[in-house]
Amino acid sequence: QDKEEKDLLATISSVASNNTQRGILSYANKPKMMPGSAHGSKLVFSATKSTKAKTSIRYVETSVDKILDAPCVEQDFNINILDWGENNIIAVALANQIFLWNAETSAINELCSLEENTKVTSIKWIDDCNISFGDSRNRMHVWDASEQQSLRKMRGHAARVSSIAVGQGQVPWLLTCGSKSGEIHNYDVRKPNPFLSKFNVHTEEVSGLSWSPDGRLLASGGIDNVVGLWSNDIGTSFNEPMHKLEEHQAGVKAVQWCPWKPQLLATGGGAACKKMIIWNGNSGQKVLDVDTENQVSGIHWNERLREIVTCHGYPNNVLRLWKYPKFSHMIDFEGHDGRILCSSQSPCGKYVCSLGEDETLRLWKVFFSEETETKANRTGGSRSQTATALSMRF
Repeated sequence: QDKEEKDLLATISSVASNNTQRGILSYANKPKMMPGSAHGSKLVFSATKSTKAKTSIRYVETSVDKILDAPCVEQDFNINILDWGENNIIAVALANQIFLWNAETSAINELCSLEENTKVTSIKWIDDCNISFGDSRNRMHVWDASEQQSLRKMRGHAARVSSIAVGQGQVPWLLTCGSKSGEIHNYDVRKPNPFLSKFNVHTEEVSGLSWSPDGRLLASGGIDNVVGLWSNDIGTSFNEPMHKLEEHQAGVKAVQWCPWKPQLLATGGGAACKKMIIWNGNSGQKVLDVDTENQVSGIHWNERLREIVTCHGYPNNVLRLWKYPKFSHMIDFEGHDGRILCSSQSPCGKYVCSLGEDETLRLWKVFFSEETETKANRTGGSRSQTATALSMRF
């Protein structure tokens, strides 16, 4: 059984940066360290599993690892315009353009530009080569990113497509999309006529979607404060989910399943709620709720460390780390000057990137444990201890 983290031995160091020149996904300035920090930006925790067990040390690097400029980011909390793929490439949408940043090589490429006055409103990698995205003209797109070539466009939504989830388990070809109309559409991207079915319970925008790791359940979060739990019977259209969860007092954007307990779901509420709720997806019963004291825009689990991080908007604009299963608050990652709009986790599980209203994309060593890491680990490129100040722009 996990114990609460204890013995706070160092102070938190804030991250500050003043960007004087702006380039798309260019490196921003190196963050300044707060004076008087005895251990730099590391926070040290010790944890013991029993009185006889050897004490292990967990170093938490709270300073930002990298900062990239993201000018013209859409100031809209309900869309999902950031995704870190299994290919270790971060895709981010800025207005009508999509850019790809390779975390291993730091290479930047523009994937595409949509028509003038059209905005990308959601984005999701399907696999290492193919990427999907929705736009403000109610369309879904599938592109071959390696060839920078459009494969297909799918129409049928009555409003912009603001959230996307890719099938898990036995259905990796499944694309599930939520729109501002409240409808959820399922597509088989292998077929000439890809539309499969429609799920309909939300009365407002669907701002969060996530398939469980075993592919059995879909979670949907809406601006109507509702969480829907759906079975994987994707060949049938439904107007009612398996479970309709209405505990949140604000819109729900953050929905994320536990990777080691696939029936466990975490959801996060907006500014009028501020709660993270843990659910049993099979029964629809609430397991517990946690007051995060902030608007929740993202949730990410880490199986190896048994921790969870929540990403936040108002009032603090931080990433907040919690210890599972007691959900004791460990530490905050500070630096964004404005709401965190979107976030995504690295394929190795150790890093989280966050996209903010302050027009920066920040990479954090949230789940990095120095006692077990080696330089050879695949961590999204060669990482420095603090944010790197380089000049690289289009």
